[in-house]
Amino acid sequence: MAKKDYDALSVQLLQEVGGPDNIAQVYHCITRLRFSLKDQKKANVEKIGKIPGTSGAQFVGSELQVFIGPDVKTSYDNLMTHYQPKEDEGDAPRKSVLDKITGFFAAIFLPVLPALVGGGMVKSLTVLLQTAGWLSPESDWSAMLNIIGDATFWFLPFILAVTSARFFKVNQTLALVLAGTLMYPTVMNGLSEDVHALTLWGINIPLQSYASSVIPIILSVYLMKWVYKLIERIIPDTVKIVFVPTLTLLITVPLALAFLAPLGSYVAGGLAAGVTWLFEVSGFIASAILGALIPVIVMFGMHTALQPLMLQNVQSIGYDYMLPLFFFQTLAMSGAAFAVFFKTRNVDLRGTSVSTGIAAFLGITEPAMYGVNLPLKKPFIAALIGSGTAGAVGYLLGVRAYAFALPSVLSIPTYMNAEQGSTLAGVLIAAATAFAVAFAITVVWWKGSSATASEAADAGIAPSAVEGNGDAVILHSPLVAGTTVAIGGVNDPSFAKQLLGPSLAFVPTNGTIISPVDGIVTLVADTGHALGIKTDGGTEVLLHVGIDTVKMGGSPFTVKVAVGDQVTTGQVLLETDLEALRSNNVDPTVILALTNTKADCKEDLLHPGTEITATSPVAKVATASTAAIPATSTARNYHCRVSRFQ
Repeated sequence: MAKKDYDALSVQLLQEVGGPDNIAQVYHCITRLRFSLKDQKKANVEKIGKIPGTSGAQFVGSELQVFIGPDVKTSYDNLMTHYQPKEDEGDAPRKSVLDKITGFFAAIFLPVLPALVGGGMVKSLTVLLQTAGWLSPESDWSAMLNIIGDATFWFLPFILAVTSARFFKVNQTLALVLAGTLMYPTVMNGLSEDVHALTLWGINIPLQSYASSVIPIILSVYLMKWVYKLIERIIPDTVKIVFVPTLTLLITVPLALAFLAPLGSYVAGGLAAGVTWLFEVSGFIASAILGALIPVIVMFGMHTALQPLMLQNVQSIGYDYMLPLFFFQTLAMSGAAFAVFFKTRNVDLRGTSVSTGIAAFLGITEPAMYGVNLPLKKPFIAALIGSGTAGAVGYLLGVRAYAFALPSVLSIPTYMNAEQGSTLAGVLIAAATAFAVAFAITVVWWKGSSATASEAADAGIAPSAVEGNGDAVILHSPLVAGTTVAIGGVNDPSFAKQLLGPSLAFVPTNGTIISPVDGIVTLVADTGHALGIKTDGGTEVLLHVGIDTVKMGGSPFTVKVAVGDQVTTGQVLLETDLEALRSNNVDPTVILALTNTKADCKEDLLHPGTEITATSPVAKVATASTAAIPATSTARNYHCRVSRFQ
């Protein structure tokens, strides 16, 4: 695999999002760059998804999400060397309620994830070593691993104080002091008999442990934000350095300890109890439904909003029901991707599916989701079914998460607790179910190589050679009337670079599209803008009408054939409303691509700019099974390649 060119990725991203001035905000999560744009219409989502180094892009609400993969931090850091954000964000678009909620949780919890994942994985390693008998629970090494694994979770209020302060734009050191008051021994040991209760304003201050808590510190820092602003507004500049922090702490800390922190603790406990009740009452159904929905939740970036709840459950009741579901969906997504690898004969798709399948197996699902399964549709649905089935099986086997860790095979020990009935065997059975169900459904349901051309085109993956008998083919004009143009000048990089295979381009003057060969129709796009034909000898031809015409939803096209129809050269395939295309600023260029790259040589018979009719021969194709085009040929141009199967 070629080394990723981060500079080129950054430059192209900035260009396709509408330029640096169109960016209101940009940040990243585990696998995605997330843009808030001033004008969403300036972003070319299709081109962004085809930039080398990305695996897709989409708008979720008003947020543009660009899928990078596990090296997103490196990509983000490089992007920021090319883009200098401006302080003035007055032109930023108004966010929806959903955007605000997800943005809030993302800003506070995403920076914490490395620490949470690191601590969780250390706890997972400790359990694994102790279960295997390689490490004694009473040993000093066990003590050290427990210190490392528990530190993040025990002192979580301090970490969240920093991220909350950044989000609420309040002094971080004061927020840390506020966290320190919640973690102060007098407060933490409040349930001990020798600790005297505190009374303020005639109100008993609930003294309790806020270790590992989430909501109390966030609410307290939010209160500090307003207290700080109020005091800063009324205190003279000359004495602010003394009185603003002093008065902020004097006011915020008692209010936090008396009201907000206990309230946050009660809310957290209520949420944990609610989730527990839901799974205990309808656990089998809830696990199946939620398990099937987890990939969709991840797809829209909503999993960030669930992380605090899962973390709170682990800390409040000692386990969580949802974390295993996220684990199962990684294996379901991996199983579907590996099934694509097993089924397809497309070289590029095989490479993509196996690499992304491995990444999903290790917990990074977005590359497999957006690079393979979702574009191919049926593998994605298979992953949903596999994830839901595993969720139900996991519940029946008592699988729960006892520590917060990155959902992957490496975190399996965090789902083991013999005392709670969650065993290694149960985890492995549920995990295997997710992989096996997604794999089996994909293998049976997805057409594989017979649908390679269309699906690869939809996925932005260059189709490569498939097995065929080989033939020598004369390609005729796909137009009743039009003009040949240079393929390298087409306004789409994937076509211009002939990523779909050896290609020709035409500009129609008549909206009738005809068959350039004799063969069987193998593909008719739902939107009518693309058709595939396979000759008796195995050559696969893809006709793509217009650039980005898929966005028109099929309105300009009237298809005259169906999959399975036998067609002859010159037969009408579809009618196109050229005026409708032009009125919508859509390029009407027609692409003819040979998606079966066993076509070793393509001989162009016409120069660009040549007028053509229905009877015009435009190219000769020689495949690996036929003799090569002779050197004495009078052909204008040769496009030859070595078959990838030789």
